[in-house]
Amino acid sequence: SADTHIMATVTPKPDYEPVATAQAFNAILEGGGWFGPNEHKLIQLITSLSNAQRVRTVEEYKTVYGQDLIHVLKAKLHFNFETLVVALMSHPAEYDAHCLHKAMKGLG
Repeated sequence: SADTHIMATVTPKPDYEPVATAQAFNAILEGGGWFGPNEHKLIQLITSLSNAQRVRTVEEYKTVYGQDLIHVLKAKLHFNFETLVVALMSHPAEYDAHCLHKAMKGLG
């Protein structure tokens, strides 16, 4: 009917494994050589996960590799793609706070 609206929904990946996902991120980030990480593979991996799974992966990456995945992404990616990926990998409340802080910077 005309009143029916379909909206996109991100559902959790059913076979999600935090350690394997952290390892997959590391393989993509370390496997790019001169050209940097394979952006297509990175997008596929990120969009296959719910936000909760992405946040959990950031935590697991720190446990497995001793590094903050967000910082690694910032170092390996550039420009608008970096901004997008960091936003997707961040906890929603933390990203909202970051955006609000950035927007209010210089107001007073």
